[in-house]
Amino acid sequence: MFNAQQQQQQQGQQQAQQTPQVNLPVLLKAAMGGDQNARQQAEQQLKQLEAQHYEFYAVSLAQLLNAHQSDEHVAQLAGLLLKNTLVTRNEVLQQQLAQRWMTVRQDHRLKIRQFTMQALASPKKGVRMAAATVVARIATLEFPAGQWNDVVPMLVKLIGTNDDNLREAAFMTLGYVCEELPDELRSQSNTILNAIHQGMNQSQKNTSIKLAATKALLHSLELTKANFDKKDERDVIMKMVFSPMQSPNVQCRVAAYECLVEIANLYYDTLHQYMRDLFMLTSNAISKETEEVALQAIEFWSTICDVEIERTEDIADATERGLKAPDCHKFAQAALPFLTPLILQGLTRQDEDLDSDEWNVAKASGTCLGLLAEATGDLVLKHVLPWVQKNMQSTNWRHREAATLAFGSILDGPSKESLEPLVTQVFPYIVGYLKDQNDNVKDTAAWTIGRICDLLPGTIQQSWLDGLMTQFVHSLEDRPSIASNVCWAIHNLAAAVKVPQGVQTSALSKYFRVLVKALLKTVSRNDDIGQSNLAVSAYEALNMLVQSAAPDVMQYVDELVPELVNRLNASINASQQTTAFSRDAMTEIQGLLCGALQIIVGKISETQVQGHADKLMFLLLRVLESDNDAVHQDAMMAVGAMANALGPLFQKYMQQFEKFLLAGLRNYQAPHMCGITVGVVGDVAHALGPNLAPFCDSIMQQMLHNLHNPAMDRMIKPPTISAISDIAMEIGGGFDRYLVYVMKMLADASTYQLRKDQLEDLEEIDYANDLRQAICEAYSGIIHGLDAGDKTGLLKQHLQSIVGFLARIALDQTCSDMVLYEAVGVVYDIAQNMDPQAVQTLHNQAILQLVTRAESSSVESTKERAVETRDILRNGAQ
Repeated sequence: MFNAQQQQQQQGQQQAQQTPQVNLPVLLKAAMGGDQNARQQAEQQLKQLEAQHYEFYAVSLAQLLNAHQSDEHVAQLAGLLLKNTLVTRNEVLQQQLAQRWMTVRQDHRLKIRQFTMQALASPKKGVRMAAATVVARIATLEFPAGQWNDVVPMLVKLIGTNDDNLREAAFMTLGYVCEELPDELRSQSNTILNAIHQGMNQSQKNTSIKLAATKALLHSLELTKANFDKKDERDVIMKMVFSPMQSPNVQCRVAAYECLVEIANLYYDTLHQYMRDLFMLTSNAISKETEEVALQAIEFWSTICDVEIERTEDIADATERGLKAPDCHKFAQAALPFLTPLILQGLTRQDEDLDSDEWNVAKASGTCLGLLAEATGDLVLKHVLPWVQKNMQSTNWRHREAATLAFGSILDGPSKESLEPLVTQVFPYIVGYLKDQNDNVKDTAAWTIGRICDLLPGTIQQSWLDGLMTQFVHSLEDRPSIASNVCWAIHNLAAAVKVPQGVQTSALSKYFRVLVKALLKTVSRNDDIGQSNLAVSAYEALNMLVQSAAPDVMQYVDELVPELVNRLNASINASQQTTAFSRDAMTEIQGLLCGALQIIVGKISETQVQGHADKLMFLLLRVLESDNDAVHQDAMMAVGAMANALGPLFQKYMQQFEKFLLAGLRNYQAPHMCGITVGVVGDVAHALGPNLAPFCDSIMQQMLHNLHNPAMDRMIKPPTISAISDIAMEIGGGFDRYLVYVMKMLADASTYQLRKDQLEDLEEIDYANDLRQAICEAYSGIIHGLDAGDKTGLLKQHLQSIVGFLARIALDQTCSDMVLYEAVGVVYDIAQNMDPQAVQTLHNQAILQLVTRAESSSVESTKERAVETRDILRNGAQ
């Protein structure tokens, strides 16, 4: 037999014999060349090399990256291609790339690491940057696997050299590695911080090194928690951050403020002792610094507000649940009197070009002001309203627009009681600004009206609607960005309309036809370059108008179907003949059309749906047949609506639809799509009832497979279990063929328990409750289904498991009221539908404790169900 060394030699000889004869530098030059045919041929050859000779390909690229005599562009492309063999955004493909890399012979991986590390010393900056990304990607794959454990010490050693180019590249690489491996590198935080300190201290005069070191700190902050917990070390880190703020280099100052933003996000609770200095630094930057620096200073306060808004919500939630609440230091409230004037002044630094999508101080100030309002509530009003009143009717368009933006920005946070009289006073002025001479003012006025329609729709008086609707229709013909904001306002106003049961009309019924006509016309505009998403906004507004439509306009809603069907058909046909960019736009439109049809199907009568059913299902199945996953979700939900509307008549389409239903269930790698499909399973089950039985084997097999698949997003598991409950209810006794497998799955799922460290984690508690609720629903559904087929006796062997699960719920204080409601419902269903011997298993202390706990619930429905359950248990015992 060969020993390991002989085997490795033989593998090397085989590899050498298989080495392709290719001039890689020439190939890379062709891939960058202007000759399209040569470029495409080169790209194809490179793909073949990667697929068929990966080790040769990777080693050769690393060699080219490190070859100082190589053309800089060739070396950079070599680095880019090598990096692309190591990383992708697709999670499944990323696993495959990682596995492929780890199967490369160790000596070849070592060689590639050596080449790429040596390339960090290249005299060409582009090559050094490319090498930095490759080194980081290799480290990201190898370090978690227990290999290349000395990557950080190697980089730190390079930082200590006298070669400034190499030091800069080493800092860049270290930052990239830290960004990718924060958890794995926590134990090396002291080494990393000491190295970074060398590049950030006052004595460092090379601005390129200082910038690279500051960015390395930015990327390493997540792994420095232990250091931030210690005051002395925290002080050193903060001084490191303050140092580059004094640099003459703008990018160094920007990077330093970016560090502040990240520190505010990660270590909010440690900032108290630094807030005076931080306020002075940020206020000076907002008012006097270049725009790039000012933006980061504003972002610091936006981040503070974000954290405090979240903390306030967490405090309320924790208090309600009796859990420990986090602290909120109210930094935003303390800074409000001094910060607000700076932010308001920032609003006047607008870009004159309305269509510019560049982030600027004015936009950042508007966002920050909105967050300040959310974080401080009514307190913000006294600091903003005088400025708004002073500038609202200014002859200077900048001040007029800024005042309108300021008013719109503070509508979310203060109380309705405080805001409603203010809106009543200001609203007519803002509507008037839709006719302003300046497009920026019109655009902001439309946005502010949309905010009012969204947050305070009750302030819009009926007497204003005629004028408002007339202006909306007129403004829909204005510039795309203005028209898009008007669409948003229409959407929000329609969303606020509630039509009580039995009421025939609504405040918008009078305007329904004219708004629909104007929106359909807007959809067809061809002057939007894509930045405003005007067609999307118009469809969203149309969908909401339909969704809130009152009975007196149902005739017009039904008349929309042929129009939307024609547009969907045209869009499907066009998407097969357009460029990728246009196809993406078409896909979004198809999704909105499917959404509109879904809403209409849910609004019009069953008879009306039947009249459109064949055309609708034909088109929806065509959409599902397309190779664009993005639109499948909307089409799937529309099919679910069709099933709900058609009931048993949906069986006509089931044979064609089945393959798409199964494909959606298999698509666990797209959790949202899979979750939607699970919901549609329930819709189809309710529609077909016992007629679902011929399709159940494949559906049940796939759902049970998903529930046992560890790669499936856990959030899909509760609704999947609920869907199984729906199937059990509808196919009745026929569910017995799946009973053993389902009960085993439920028994396994019912053992899920929160760990001690999760008992105050609201997200984990919510998941546990969703799972418990779904399990209870499944037990109840199965009991009712088997009872319909007179087969509840099959459940006797599983009763011990069911009762044990209910007993655990009785003792678990994290269980929600909905879980209690469903759990007591299971007890009731057993008592109501099973024989006396089975009912006897319910007469134990744990079940009685469950019922007693539900009886003391503050939710009336839970309490009523508990009382009914106790009564039936008492009667059963007699």
